[in-house]
Amino acid sequence: MKKMELNSNQIMLELIDYILKEDLVNKFDLNTIKDSANSFYENFYASKHRKTKQKLVEEIEKFSLYDMSNYNGYETAIIPNLIMVLSIFKPEFVRKLTSNSDNKKYMDFGGLKRKVSPPVEAYEYVGNNKLDISPTHRSYGLLFE
Repeated sequence: MKKMELNSNQIMLELIDYILKEDLVNKFDLNTIKDSANSFYENFYASKHRKTKQKLVEEIEKFSLYDMSNYNGYETAIIPNLIMVLSIFKPEFVRKLTSNSDNKKYMDFGGLKRKVSPPVEAYEYVGNNKLDISPTHRSYGLLFE
Protein backbone atom coordinates (compact mmCIF):
# COMPACT_ATOMS: atom_id res chain seq x y z
CA MET A 1 0.00 0.00 0.00
CA LYS A 2 1.45 3.36 -1.00
CA LYS A 3 1.45 6.57 0.98
CA MET A 4 -0.84 9.51 0.37
CA GLU A 5 0.26 12.15 -2.08
CA LEU A 6 2.00 15.38 -1.13
CA ASN A 7 -1.22 17.45 -1.01
CA SER A 8 -2.10 15.97 2.39
CA ASN A 9 -0.65 17.10 5.68
CA GLN A 10 1.73 15.11 7.85
CA ILE A 11 -0.54 14.60 10.86
CA MET A 12 -3.23 12.98 8.72
CA LEU A 13 -0.62 10.68 7.20
CA GLU A 14 0.31 9.62 10.74
CA LEU A 15 -3.36 9.13 11.67
CA ILE A 16 -4.09 6.97 8.63
CA ASP A 17 -0.89 4.94 9.07
CA TYR A 18 -1.83 4.31 12.71
CA ILE A 19 -5.37 3.27 11.73
CA LEU A 20 -4.06 0.87 9.11
CA LYS A 21 -1.36 -0.50 11.44
CA GLU A 22 -3.94 -1.15 14.18
CA ASP A 23 -6.24 -2.75 11.56
CA LEU A 24 -9.18 -0.60 12.64
CA VAL A 25 -10.50 -0.63 9.09
CA ASN A 26 -11.50 -4.29 9.33
CA LYS A 27 -12.90 -4.28 12.88
CA PHE A 28 -15.35 -1.41 12.90
CA ASP A 29 -16.25 -0.95 16.57
CA LEU A 30 -17.04 2.48 18.03
CA ASN A 31 -15.42 1.92 21.43
CA THR A 32 -12.32 0.33 19.92
CA ILE A 33 -11.83 3.26 17.56
CA LYS A 34 -12.28 5.82 20.33
CA ASP A 35 -9.90 3.92 22.62
CA SER A 36 -7.35 3.78 19.81
CA ALA A 37 -7.66 7.53 19.26
CA ASN A 38 -7.10 8.13 22.97
CA SER A 39 -4.08 5.82 23.07
CA PHE A 40 -2.67 7.47 19.92
CA TYR A 41 -2.95 10.82 21.69
CA GLU A 42 -1.41 9.52 24.92
CA ASN A 43 1.50 7.81 23.14
CA PHE A 44 2.50 10.58 20.75
CA TYR A 45 0.91 13.95 21.55
CA ALA A 46 0.07 14.20 25.26
CA SER A 47 3.41 15.81 26.12
CA LYS A 48 3.32 18.40 23.32
CA HIS A 49 2.99 22.11 24.05
CA ARG A 50 -0.45 23.79 23.86
CA LYS A 51 0.45 25.92 20.81
CA THR A 52 1.70 22.85 18.97
CA LYS A 53 -1.61 21.12 19.72
CA GLN A 54 -3.53 24.12 18.36
CA LYS A 55 -1.54 23.98 15.12
CA LEU A 56 -2.23 20.26 14.86
CA VAL A 57 -5.96 20.86 15.29
CA GLU A 58 -5.87 23.49 12.53
CA GLU A 59 -4.11 21.05 10.20
CA ILE A 60 -6.55 18.25 11.02
CA GLU A 61 -9.56 20.51 10.42
CA LYS A 62 -8.23 21.39 6.94
CA PHE A 63 -8.40 17.73 5.93
CA SER A 64 -11.59 16.78 4.09
CA LEU A 65 -12.70 13.22 4.74
CA TYR A 66 -14.74 13.01 1.55
CA ASP A 67 -12.22 14.44 -0.91
CA MET A 68 -11.14 11.35 -2.81
CA SER A 69 -7.90 12.95 -3.94
CA ASN A 70 -6.69 12.61 -0.33
CA TYR A 71 -6.74 8.82 -0.70
CA ASN A 72 -4.73 8.45 -3.89
CA GLY A 73 -2.43 5.46 -3.60
CA TYR A 74 -4.66 3.43 -1.30
CA GLU A 75 -6.65 0.41 -2.37
CA THR A 76 -10.15 1.40 -3.45
CA ALA A 77 -11.67 -1.45 -1.44
CA ILE A 78 -10.59 0.00 1.93
CA ILE A 79 -11.35 3.67 1.24
CA PRO A 80 -15.04 3.57 2.39
CA ASN A 81 -14.09 1.78 5.62
CA LEU A 82 -11.19 4.17 6.12
CA ILE A 83 -13.52 7.15 5.77
CA MET A 84 -15.92 5.67 8.33
CA VAL A 85 -13.11 5.00 10.82
CA LEU A 86 -11.64 8.48 10.27
CA SER A 87 -15.04 10.08 10.86
CA ILE A 88 -14.95 8.66 14.40
CA PHE A 89 -11.19 8.75 15.04
CA LYS A 90 -10.62 12.36 13.96
CA PRO A 91 -13.18 14.08 16.28
CA GLU A 92 -12.10 11.97 19.25
CA PHE A 93 -8.45 12.85 18.65
CA VAL A 94 -9.31 16.56 18.25
CA ARG A 95 -11.33 16.42 21.47
CA LYS A 96 -8.29 15.06 23.31
CA LEU A 97 -6.04 17.72 21.76
CA THR A 98 -8.36 20.57 22.74
CA SER A 99 -9.22 19.46 26.26
CA ASN A 100 -7.56 21.61 28.94
CA SER A 101 -6.95 24.42 26.48
CA ASP A 102 -8.43 27.83 25.84
CA ASN A 103 -10.19 26.94 22.62
CA LYS A 104 -13.19 29.25 22.13
CA LYS A 105 -15.17 26.50 20.39
CA TYR A 106 -15.48 24.57 23.61
CA MET A 107 -16.18 27.30 26.13
CA ASP A 108 -18.30 26.93 29.26
CA PHE A 109 -21.25 29.32 29.37
CA GLY A 110 -21.78 28.95 33.11
CA GLY A 111 -24.98 28.23 34.99
CA LEU A 112 -28.47 29.64 34.75
CA LYS A 113 -28.81 33.14 36.15
CA ARG A 114 -32.48 33.76 36.94
CA LYS A 115 -35.90 32.61 35.83
CA VAL A 116 -37.79 34.80 33.37
CA SER A 117 -41.23 33.22 33.35
CA PRO A 118 -43.13 32.76 36.60
CA PRO A 119 -42.76 29.47 38.47
CA VAL A 120 -45.64 27.00 38.90
CA GLU A 121 -46.54 28.57 42.28
CA ALA A 122 -47.73 31.70 40.44
CA TYR A 123 -50.65 29.72 39.02
CA GLU A 124 -51.99 28.55 42.41
CA TYR A 125 -55.22 29.92 43.86
CA VAL A 126 -54.54 33.40 45.27
CA GLY A 127 -57.92 34.70 46.37
CA ASN A 128 -61.51 35.35 45.34
CA ASN A 129 -60.72 36.30 41.76
CA LYS A 130 -62.95 35.44 38.81
CA LEU A 131 -59.86 35.35 36.56
CA ASP A 132 -58.20 32.50 38.45
CA ILE A 133 -55.95 30.40 36.27
CA SER A 134 -56.22 26.72 36.98
CA PRO A 135 -53.19 24.65 36.00
CA THR A 136 -53.74 22.03 33.34
CA HIS A 137 -51.03 19.76 34.77
CA ARG A 138 -48.95 20.21 31.68
CA SER A 139 -45.27 20.89 32.08
CA TYR A 140 -44.56 24.60 32.10
CA GLY A 141 -41.66 25.62 29.89
CA LEU A 142 -39.57 28.01 31.95
CA LEU A 143 -37.41 30.46 30.05
CA PHE A 144 -33.99 31.43 31.30
CA GLU A 145 -31.76 34.34 30.50
